[in-house]
Parts: sequence; structure tokens; C-alpha cells
Amino acid sequence: MDVGTPLPTLSQIRNWDTEHLSQAADEWEAEAELWETAYEQNYQRLAATDWQGQGREAALERAGLDLVKVRGPAWQLREAATAARYGFAQQNGAKDWALDAVVDAEQAGFNPTEDLSVADRQTGGSAATRAARQAEAQALAAQIRHRAALLVVSNQEVATKITAAAGNIGEFSFDEPSGGATTPSTQKNNGVQLVDNKTWKQDPPPPPPPPRPRGVAPEGVHPPVPGKLTPGPPSRAGERRRGAEHLWDEHGGEWRYHPDDPGHNPHWDYNPHNRPNAEWEQIPIGGLPPEKATPDPPASTVPNAPPQFPAMDTPDPPAAPAPIYTPPPGGPIINLPPISHDDAAKAGAATGVTGIAGILAWLALIFEQN
Repeated sequence: MDVGTPLPTLSQIRNWDTEHLSQAADEWEAEAELWETAYEQNYQRLAATDWQGQGREAALERAGLDLVKVRGPAWQLREAATAARYGFAQQNGAKDWALDAVVDAEQAGFNPTEDLSVADRQTGGSAATRAARQAEAQALAAQIRHRAALLVVSNQEVATKITAAAGNIGEFSFDEPSGGATTPSTQKNNGVQLVDNKTWKQDPPPPPPPPRPRGVAPEGVHPPVPGKLTPGPPSRAGERRRGAEHLWDEHGGEWRYHPDDPGHNPHWDYNPHNRPNAEWEQIPIGGLPPEKATPDPPASTVPNAPPQFPAMDTPDPPAAPAPIYTPPPGGPIINLPPISHDDAAKAGAATGVTGIAGILAWLALIFEQN
């Protein structure tokens, strides 16, 4: 601490206020959330309009740039809020430590005063006793002053950290063009503006909010875990580069929303981070399985496929009636002996042949019977 920095009085130490740090942290975090939400909604509303043309494209580009730009100061506000919360705890610790030195002096029989010196409540005694008490009083007063000085130093450190975190956030702007341009909503013409001094044109619908960051669930969808969920950067560097945002539960678990796609139903990807290299798990949403069932591929058709023959055990169709033999004019009449079923089996089935071989077998059988 600087030599010229005055010490607080005893009353100032007792009434040292730190609640403003906690309150500022809450307000800054809420303000950062408000900034990002407002510009995200502005972008999404604009993207969902039916407005077409170069004007829409320029408005979309500007809304997207504003959204990206506002995330910088929002991040600074959150950093300042973190510094304020740290300062709140640090200041309370330094205050309690200084008051502990006051209590030590009171318990030793001394009365601390506003200027942080101490007065002995005991009177009388020998010269040696008085000298010892005087030395003890000086030591106790030195301890109180030292801890009071640390309280002041702590206050200065907290202010420095908050200022460094906030940076030049007070100079933030969107580089609006000069000339005091106004929006149609400020012209008091019910959203109608003059286009070319002759015709009037209705304002386009309000722009939609910007798309949700990767990993963020739609409104109303929450992970199935109790307690507070804190948005934060993903654990994987690749997801951070894609601008993803995940939710962290009170136990250090990481939740990532996986939207519907051709292979998946909407679900949560969850990593408990309760051990090194913990694996990710898929948590269903609405009772649907995380992965969609893959249908069997349709049977392929083969062009110019060969004909399909009946199975071997299919009975043969009935045979056509045998032609009646008629001798040629003037020719001899040949009387063929009857052929039994056993003879036919012997000639055909036994040989297992067809065509010429079958005919020869039949002729041999005829000659044998004659």
C-alpha cells in the first residue's frame, strides 16, 4: 500500500461494505445475457421474414455483424462479474481478519480506538508490569493497523481487476453513420415510410432471432438433471471453434443438444467428466431412441434375369395322348406288343437316359419280347 494512503477508522472497518460487489456481478451477468439475447432475436426475426432483395441481404449481414460484435463486450461484462465475485470473497476475508485483530486486543484487556490504537483497561501495577502492558499494546495496535492496511490494499486490487476485465467497454458502439438516422419506428407514421416522395411502403416484418448456437436446445427443452445449469464453452476444442455452447450441471457434467437428422432423433449427448477420458452417453428426449432404425434396402432387380424353373418335386404336367399309328398305303402293319409299367421303368428309369438312348432301349425291349 502507498505510504500516503490513509487507513480506515475502526468504525469504517466494522461497516465495510462488500454487497455492492455481489450486486454488480449479478447485474453485469444479466446485462451480458440481455445483450446477446436481444441481438440473437433480432437476427432470427430478420432471417424468417418474407422480405426479399438486396435490402434484406444487407440487413441480414448487418444484424449478423452486430451479433458477433456484441458478444465481445458481453464477454467482458462476464469477466468483470467474475472479478467482482472474487473481490467480494476477498474483501470479506480481509475485513474479518482485521476485526479478528480487534477482538484479540479486547480479549487482552485493551480498548481499540477509532484511530486503531489501543488503550489499556488496567491501571496500577509495577513499573515492569506497566512497561510490559505498554509493549503489548503497541504490538496489538500494530497488528490492527497492518490488517486494516491489507483491507485497503485488497480493495484497490479488486478495483484494478474489475477495470482490467471491463477494459474499454464504455467506448463500445456499432459505428452508426452520422446524421442522426432514425428507424421507421421513430418516425411516428405507424410503420409506413415514404419511398420516393410519391409512394408509401409498409415496413417489412420484424426480423427473426438469429440461429441457435450449436449444441443449444430449443426453448423449453432441458436436460434431465436437477439443479442449476450454466451455459459455457464445450470441453472439445473442435466444438469451441464451431461456436458451440454447452450446458454444465452442478456436478461438472456436460450436456450437448443433438438435433434431429437423418440418422438420429433429438437427444442429449452427456459426458459426466467423473474420470479421465470419460465416454459420452446418448440420453433420449421424449421417449424416442437417440438413433433412428435403418430400414432394410429394397430388393434389387436383375435385368434380363433367366427364367425361373419349377422346383424339382413339382409333379409333371399330364402327358399328351400318344398318336395313333397309321400304316402308309400298301405298307405292312406292325403289331407292337403291349408294354407294362415295369417294362417302361426298366427301359427308361434304369438307363436314366433320354433321346436316342431311350429309343434304343425301347426297341431292345420290343425285340426281346418278340
